[in-house]
Amino acid sequence: LGGRSAIMLVTQPRSVNILIESADTVAKAVYKSDKVNVVEKLQLFWQQKSNQGTPLRQGALVIYEGVPATDPPYTCYVTLPGGSCFANPDNCATKAEARRSAAKIGLMNSLFNEHPSRHLSKEVVTRLVEEARLSLQVADPSTDPGVNAYQFMLEQNVGKTMLQFQELMTV
Repeated sequence: LGGRSAIMLVTQPRSVNILIESADTVAKAVYKSDKVNVVEKLQLFWQQKSNQGTPLRQGALVIYEGVPATDPPYTCYVTLPGGSCFANPDNCATKAEARRSAAKIGLMNSLFNEHPSRHLSKEVVTRLVEEARLSLQVADPSTDPGVNAYQFMLEQNVGKTMLQFQELMTV
């Protein structure tokens, strides 16, 4: 190519495009702007959570880790202060774009997690345990030790969010 490097564009699966569009829409709606610095907003979100007294494992620090690569597509992981980790879902031409993409996914999950429907209640626990029991192909699912342990863990976390529960269960 005459000494110029070329970047090959890879078409994204429709589901990845929908996810990226959704993350953009959420960020723009929440921050009332067409141009949102998602890396900054994600850090600000967790700093505000920390200032409100939310206990966080690593303080309010959002950690970004790029997968070592010399050529695109680049991949970046973002680890939220609670321990949840998300990666950019799209093929990114630059490391900065990969970081912003991962931040969008982290921000979208952080914001959605705040919705009241994402909190564990006694009703949600009952429904989740019932679904787990129905999914088992055993004679008496009510005595299954795995489901009973799952129920115990859910009950101990009533009032917390699903993301907090996920972080707790991640080893």
